[in-house]
Amino acid sequence: MKTAKHTVGRMSRRWMASAMAMMAALMTLMAGSISLSAAEEDGKKISELGVENGIYTMGVTLEGAWVGSEITTPARVRIKDGEMTALIEWDSIYYTSMTVAGKQIAEEEKRDGNSKFVIPVAKTDAPIDVSVVKTEFGQSMQTNCTLTFHSAEIKKSKSAFNPGYATATAGFAFFGVLGIAAVVILFLHQKMKS
Repeated sequence: MKTAKHTVGRMSRRWMASAMAMMAALMTLMAGSISLSAAEEDGKKISELGVENGIYTMGVTLEGAWVGSEITTPARVRIKDGEMTALIEWDSIYYTSMTVAGKQIAEEEKRDGNSKFVIPVAKTDAPIDVSVVKTEFGQSMQTNCTLTFHSAEIKKSKSAFNPGYATATAGFAFFGVLGIAAVVILFLHQKMKS
């Protein structure tokens, strides 16, 4: 009887030791996955992208904004000395401000089309918290959402960083040429009269 109890006690201790070892292994695995998730959340610094200064396009994902809200993707980005700014273009004219990293950013001067903002981007491949204000029918609404820039989708761009300004420059050039043509026609008209 004593021997049976002694054997059961020994088996019980072995079972407990095995259970504890399994628990420790499981906790180590969980800790590893938690630290991996945290590393993924950190994303990549702009200096880690290994690209030279210039204008690029990069895929960007918007999450958590109003239903139906969209941004243009890929977005134009400018990289200079390890820092990146992105031109975010929304799907309407009603977005009036964005807040990124605690800094409020006003809408770019409206020269054509939808609302555009030039925002700083500190990292890629991880969500960046932003706040957006939309003013429509005299009512302002604010929401918090995230933007994720995807470094795997970066491509060199031949376009200007800010298409609104490029369009405005083209417009000024057009009216300048038109003005010169008008002066030349007026001069020739005066010459023909005399």
